[in-house]
Amino acid sequence: MGEASRKIKRSRASLTGGFVVGFAVTGLAWWVTDELNWPEDVLRLTACLVIGVVMGLWVRVADL
Repeated sequence: MGEASRKIKRSRASLTGGFVVGFAVTGLAWWVTDELNWPEDVLRLTACLVIGVVMGLWVRVADL
């Protein structure tokens, strides 16, 4: 019984939610950096992608 309680069941909704939140946060971060007049370069794209990936992973892990 101890082994069964250690296994984490991952749902498909959790994965989908993580992707949706990640894409949405990336888009919002892009919009915010545009409003702050950041130049359109690799640094802006990288910052937006990192924020989106981190928030998507956070939703994925928190939803388990």
